[in-house]
Amino acid sequence: MPQSKRQTLWVIFAAPEQHGGRGNRFFAKNGTETKSRRNAAKFHSYEAARDFVNQKGIALKDPLQYIHQLDFDESELGD
Repeated sequence: MPQSKRQTLWVIFAAPEQHGGRGNRFFAKNGTETKSRRNAAKFHSYEAARDFVNQKGIALKDPLQYIHQLDFDESELGD
């Protein structure tokens, strides 16, 4: 059975589960929040994620909203 490919990408957390949430929330490509890792906006660089934050007017409020890397399975990569 072939092994699933994994990729590390940058995402923007809207609310991380380690701060009392019931699972991570992310910002999607349209700038809204999503619970789905598949629908999270994904970036190949921190700078690209930061540009997205600026374009969408997202206010990062550490420790709740921040840019960080996550590992994704091939099935979570979406379009």
